[in-house]
Amino acid sequence: MKSMKLAMITSSLSRTGGGISQVVLDLSSECYRHGLSLEVLGLEDEYVSTDCIDMAFPYLVFSSKGPRGFGYSPDLHNYLARSDFQLFHVHGVWTYPGVAAGVVGRRRNIPVMISPHGSLTKWTLEYKSFKKRLALMAYQRRELRAAMLFHATAESEANDLRAMGLTQPIAVIPNGIVLPPPISHKESGPSPRIALFLSRIHPKKGLVNLVSAWAKVRPRGWKLVIAGWDELGHQAELEHAAQAAGISDLIEFIGPIFGNAKWELYAKANLFILPTFSENFGLVVAEALACEIPTIVTKGAPWQDVETYGCGWWIDVGVDPLAEALDTATRIAPDELSRMGLRGRALVEEKYTWKHIEEEMNKVYQWAMGQGGLPDCVRM
Repeated sequence: MKSMKLAMITSSLSRTGGGISQVVLDLSSECYRHGLSLEVLGLEDEYVSTDCIDMAFPYLVFSSKGPRGFGYSPDLHNYLARSDFQLFHVHGVWTYPGVAAGVVGRRRNIPVMISPHGSLTKWTLEYKSFKKRLALMAYQRRELRAAMLFHATAESEANDLRAMGLTQPIAVIPNGIVLPPPISHKESGPSPRIALFLSRIHPKKGLVNLVSAWAKVRPRGWKLVIAGWDELGHQAELEHAAQAAGISDLIEFIGPIFGNAKWELYAKANLFILPTFSENFGLVVAEALACEIPTIVTKGAPWQDVETYGCGWWIDVGVDPLAEALDTATRIAPDELSRMGLRGRALVEEKYTWKHIEEEMNKVYQWAMGQGGLPDCVRM
């Protein structure tokens, strides 16, 4: 088989990219460890040197000009134009790195694979829709239509791509996580016990519903901890809602958490909650389950497995379904919650580690470069 050389292309390789950058780094590490020739390409920011310090694979970051959210980078474009890559795997949409990959790919006949990472779900397209419609008209629809194939993390995301009229092949492969060490035991506590939300503090995540549901249930002996990066000033809105409901003392906002501190926070939690309106995967759900935490997640995320495997609740979006699940979960005996947590860990070990996912993704890469047959995960 001929050698392959792949470019992983995204805007951010640091914490500023949230779950996308974590997926890019973890997938790249696993692919590189198994012998795939690749480079990871992104844009400079103040956290890259810290967050990529232990990466074993080659990566490069490029300066950008103009609005940071778009990331216009002639240096990245020029690097791609003179490279010897055989496939561009673009992670995320709306930003210039994907545009540069598309322009160079068409000019040099290099196939482009796009992982939207939830950026094209119905909810996301409708949120601040004016800007997205302009971007689609100006450049993004052209890049989407020119891609050779897409990567979706769930059938629901594949359906969203088809709803946009995109007819190219779609590889349906979930994201994965690097398993943390097993937890020897989950402390029942001194009181209060901890219900944890950890993700971006953004309207998409359904936190207004969570505050309302927490006010409705007010579980005795529990505290809600909300960890994450505040976006759009949304935390102030939540704090006001908590104050108006008289539950400010039952909710703690602790800001963004990274690295070992994140895993230490998971280890202290007794319940995890993701009340999202829309999610292509929900990496934090996999992380929480791997840390043996029973999880409440809405059907805005493709996590029916938590219900199927008996390690949590997969519920409709809304205050009432969330309040009902919270009431049930916070009344369950600690020993039963621990058993649910162990089932969650087993689920992640079975289906969501990078070893299994890298094998599937590598088959897709080989097929996209004309070096293998059509993988079973690809929907034509």
